[in-house]
This record gives sequence, structure tokens and C-alpha cells, in this order.
Amino acid sequence: MNYDEKLIAELVEKEKFDHYELIQEGYGGTINLKLTKNNVDYFAKIFKPRASRSGELSKRAVDIEHIKKTLEIYKECDIKTLEHRFDGSLDNGLATYMVYNWILGENAENVIDRHIEHAGEIGYVIGSELAKLREYTNYNKEDFKTINIEEDLKTIYTRYLETMKSSNYQCEMPRYFTQIEVGKMFEHLGEAQHYFNINDAHLIHGDATPLNVIINADGYFLVDCEEPTIGYGVYEIKQAINWFLIAGKKEYIKEYFRGLYNGDYPENFQEQIKYIIIRGFLSYLHYIFLEREYQPQFINYYFSNMRKIIDDLENISQYLAGVETKKIKI
Repeated sequence: MNYDEKLIAELVEKEKFDHYELIQEGYGGTINLKLTKNNVDYFAKIFKPRASRSGELSKRAVDIEHIKKTLEIYKECDIKTLEHRFDGSLDNGLATYMVYNWILGENAENVIDRHIEHAGEIGYVIGSELAKLREYTNYNKEDFKTINIEEDLKTIYTRYLETMKSSNYQCEMPRYFTQIEVGKMFEHLGEAQHYFNINDAHLIHGDATPLNVIINADGYFLVDCEEPTIGYGVYEIKQAINWFLIAGKKEYIKEYFRGLYNGDYPENFQEQIKYIIIRGFLSYLHYIFLEREYQPQFINYYFSNMRKIIDDLENISQYLAGVETKKIKI
């Protein structure tokens, strides 16, 4: 029995569940479960402890009470989400868990894949729901992390320097982008502080991709709401935006932004979109070359498509920002 299985077994025994089903290992060190007790289904998220390089475990900085307050904010905003049922700790306090109601439905990404013609409509509804959070102001800013553009770029650049040492990177990258081009991308990001006004910052979900939206007959439910931050609308889809462009789902992104801002976009919005596309590309390099198994076919697919996106960045950003433009290439 590995460590994850021990945590699951402890939770099942502690809360007297009759059955469990592992949904997926979540990002950021979580375990997601479907649990059943007395014929009632629940959704649970276990926050695993952090492991140091020496292998020693320490408690993950997850504030359960803060999560509960966040769920209250969603309720005040009339945004449908999971309902907290109970919570607790595991492994002598090193791990924590939250148990919610189970929502029967389908994530929005699957719905879009089956009905691509409705991608824009779905994007607009999700954006409109998140607009309620954007307009909410009855909160203490000190209770939430604020995205610092400068620190964000420092992290991306540091990780890029690590990536450059990879032999796979040195072999593959020059086939698609020159070092001069990458340098210009970083220069472009370096100007980002001019594109974002801290006065425009607002509460964001933090990862409002379609995977984190469940659709059923009762409406749209935003899930994975544990870590909202103060930031900017483009950061909601900071990784997903490029994959949606690659998959031909640009209507989803355009309509998502239209719903989020009700057509009243922030100043320099087109530049913000350029920034988040380039940021997503550069930050993803570390994952491709250092964190996942080397897969040449995947690299060719991803880089070939990103080459098209970067080459047509002006038109793409105009289109997504609601500016009339010629037909884009992707």
C-alpha cells in the first residue's frame, strides 16, 4: 500500500464510507475521490503533505477555514459550486481533506468536444458567471494572494534557464524557434507591467478552465474553487488558452472574455492577451522537457502549432479581444 492509498484508507475508515472511487490525482498534490455512505455520494479532495528533497513530509499550507469563506463568497455571488459537508485531517495532521456534495453532470470540456458549435455559447456563460466574482468587492484584500507580474516573470525565466540545460531542449527547440526569437518573447513579457493596471485587479477563480466547470440540468457549477487570487481575467486561462487555440476553439475564448467583461474590456486588453499566450508557451517548456517523458511526436505537434500561433499573434489577439480583423490562420 503506497502513501496515497494509506491516506484514502484512513479517510474511508474515519468517516465510515462504504465505498470509494479514485477520480484522478489532482494537480498540486491532491487526491480526488468519489465516496459513498448510506447510498449518498460525496466528492472529497485530500490535500497531501509536501515532501522535501530529503523525503521528509511536512503539512501543506491549506487553510480549510479560508476555503469555507471562499465558498461563502461564491454563494453571495450566486455562483453555483460544491457545497461543503465536512472536513478533517489525516496522518496525524500532515494531510487535510474536504468533503463536498456530489454533483451529477459532465465537465464543460467534454461537452464542447461533442458540440463544438456551442463552444462560444458555453464560453460566454462561464465568463458571465465569473463576472459576478470580478464585480464582487466585499472582501479583505489581505486575505488573498495578489498576482505579482514581475515575480511571475522571474519564476518563468528561472525555470526557462533550467530548461535550456536539457539536451532534448537543445535538440528540439532550434527546429521551431531561434534563441533570438525566444529572447524577443521575454522582452515582450518584460513590458507586461505596462499592460496591467493593479486598479483593474479583481478576484479570480485561478483556474477556470472548462475542466473545472460541471454542466447539468440545473446549470453551470464551478469547482476546484479552493485558491482564488486577486488578479486579471486572462490569468484564468493562462495555460488553457494555447491548447484551446490549437484545438480550434477560439470562439470559446473570445466569448468567455466577452462574458467576463460584458464587452467593456480593460485598457490594453489585446496586449494582455498577447502576454498570456507568450507566457503560456514559455512556462510550458519546463514541463515538456523536464517534467514529462520525452515524446518527440508530441513535441512536434505542440511546437508546430505554437509556431502558427506566434506567427499570427497580432490577428489572433485582435480577434480574441473583440477587435474586427481579417480571418486568422488557425
